[in-house]
Amino acid sequence: MTKKRDKPGQPTKYTPEMGQKICDLISTHPHGLPTLVKMFNLPDRTCIYNWMNKNVEFFDSYMRAKEKQAHLLADEVLQVANDVPTYEDKEGNERIDNGMLGRAKLQMDALRWSAAVLAPKFYKDNKQAETTNSEIHTDAIKRKQELDEKNKKEF
Repeated sequence: MTKKRDKPGQPTKYTPEMGQKICDLISTHPHGLPTLVKMFNLPDRTCIYNWMNKNVEFFDSYMRAKEKQAHLLADEVLQVANDVPTYEDKEGNERIDNGMLGRAKLQMDALRWSAAVLAPKFYKDNKQAETTNSEIHTDAIKRKQELDEKNKKEF
């Protein structure tokens, strides 16, 4: 007696079309394979990894898709840096919410790390730098300093 699969209809045999679909999804979404499998009803990731082990062309396409995904993640870093929310204080001055700035820094670090792992020749950090001194955070910190200076009051 054969064991029934939990999700009928999912292919378990590799086809070039399915391989291309997987690679297209990876290169156009910032999510990892487990999330994409759930979102798009793809075969189990173990099955996909087995396909990569058995099919050199699929493995090469998959690796190129992961490199493209790294560029997508790097673009996301810039988006997060540019979207740090501001608020208006009691005097009507625009301020950056420090809590949200910290959250944005965490998101940017995670995205940078992911991009560096996926495409180290493009995004590997060759120097050890403090988070506040990294190039990724420069725009957000500069913006905060400009707002602080603009709203500085002399007593």
